[in-house]
Amino acid sequence: MTVAQACGPDECVSLQDRQHLTTLLGGGGSPPPPTAAYYRLDFTFESPDGTHSVTHSSLYVPSKQLAATEGSKGDVVWFPVDRAAAGLMERATRDLEPFAAPSAWPALYGEGAFNRTTRRVEGDVSWTPWLAGMAVLLALVAGALGVRARVRRPEIA
Repeated sequence: MTVAQACGPDECVSLQDRQHLTTLLGGGGSPPPPTAAYYRLDFTFESPDGTHSVTHSSLYVPSKQLAATEGSKGDVVWFPVDRAAAGLMERATRDLEPFAAPSAWPALYGEGAFNRTTRRVEGDVSWTPWLAGMAVLLALVAGALGVRARVRRPEIA
């Protein structure tokens, strides 16, 4: 990740604490909140050699501690943000004016509030490896935080 920033209508601020950003990258399972002031979050991922870059935007609603991003079918999925990430956002956006509440939240990614995902490419780059990389990153963070799947071990007779 080369860029992580929160944006309001006139400016953006850098999000420095990368450790607490993971819950802002994706999840799912919450209904959309009532419309409220929000920030757009922009994350840029770049290949090690700098030839490929993908920027992806999410929304963050501080009054509800919910974020939204693109779902698997181009829809919008909402998810809760943990306290650490909410604290990071509160500190980072203290002096940043949020976007005004929209009349309605977008139903499809790329509508309205989202900064449409863009790519700078040399050759054809698929979004799939980036999403897979994000999923692996989230799994590693979950493992580091002690979230473990219970594995049933075979019994020896």
